[in-house]
Amino acid sequence: MDLWQEWYHVYGADERFARFNRSTLFIEDNALHRLPSFCKQKQWKHPLIVADQRTYLAIGEQTKHVLEAEGIQTESCIIQDDERNEVLANEEAIIEVLLQVSDQTDVIIAAGAGTIHDIVRFVAYQKNIPFVSVPSAASVDGFTSKGAPIVLRGFKKTIQTVAPEALFADLGVLVNAPRAMTAAGFGDMLGKWTSLADWKVSSWLKQEPYDEQGAQLTEKALHNCLEAIDNLTTPTKEGIKTLMESLVVSGLVMMALDHSRPASGAEHHLSHVWEMQHLKHRHPQWLHGAKVGVACGIIIDLYQQLSHQSCPHNATPTLRERWTDIEHLFQSLPPSAEIQRWLHLVGGPGTFAELGGTPSLLHEGLTLAHTIRDRYTGLRLAHEYPEWSRPIFDELASRIQ
Repeated sequence: MDLWQEWYHVYGADERFARFNRSTLFIEDNALHRLPSFCKQKQWKHPLIVADQRTYLAIGEQTKHVLEAEGIQTESCIIQDDERNEVLANEEAIIEVLLQVSDQTDVIIAAGAGTIHDIVRFVAYQKNIPFVSVPSAASVDGFTSKGAPIVLRGFKKTIQTVAPEALFADLGVLVNAPRAMTAAGFGDMLGKWTSLADWKVSSWLKQEPYDEQGAQLTEKALHNCLEAIDNLTTPTKEGIKTLMESLVVSGLVMMALDHSRPASGAEHHLSHVWEMQHLKHRHPQWLHGAKVGVACGIIIDLYQQLSHQSCPHNATPTLRERWTDIEHLFQSLPPSAEIQRWLHLVGGPGTFAELGGTPSLLHEGLTLAHTIRDRYTGLRLAHEYPEWSRPIFDELASRIQ
């Protein structure tokens, strides 16, 4: 049973998710050529293709030609870059797309990577119009999820919206995506090491509900990526297919659970602080998955140093009871040097310095990240006992030169 079949075996009986099957999820050569017949099956006659300037060249223009060759007339919305030569999922981009949605628009096609999908899923939700995913790179795990991280007045807020009606991931397009985008997708998957550990810790210490099957599926998706790393060092279609399937299944698990717990923990919270500081100072953004991969290594380093200390002297009874379990869990994570090695193999930054970070930004991130979301993590545990963890925070930040 392959990864997708396992997901369907666990969640497909639920009528809310039954549509996600082999007739709606295509990760294959020439997947884009299946789109016109799907549109006709759904009786969609007026699609709006949304892309930015780069993703329009990568996949948007081809999407337009494929549809129009089958008699389906399209409109296109090419979101313009901001003054930093990038597109953010913010108020400006959302309004730009909203203004392009006409009374005739009956489906929106997200032709791009993570940011384009976040904008489109939010607009589709607000306009009550279905959308379809046409990825330009295997760069994030959010293609099939419902969460839309939106930047509002400089702060990121994740809003639960809608999942796509279908996904058409064309391997011929994805294998030719910029290597940094593929490395970012791999980094997003590596982040599952710490997100899954955080979820387990929260279930032990705060009795948060824990879905064993969802965790196992996400963990298997992670291991599938690691097994395919030789085919991602120099990307092949086989390697890209494995990475994309893993990203898609991670997103489907989030969609089925209606939260991002298995895929997002302290590593994402740390990356969000960096992102908000870049927004505040109007600096160009780093790729989401690149941040997550590097943050995963930093959080693992923190957790493993914590695990080699004694339980805090003022620990709660629950923490004392579970400390041995937490020690073993943190020590079972791969060392941060291995995370860095994997990231380097696929062509991504492995350290915070390589990402472009500074000691002050790392220290600020480690200080604030646990406040980003109301979600319990090992990082929040560390902050509950500052005399126990502060020397480790200082030591981690001092390494960045």
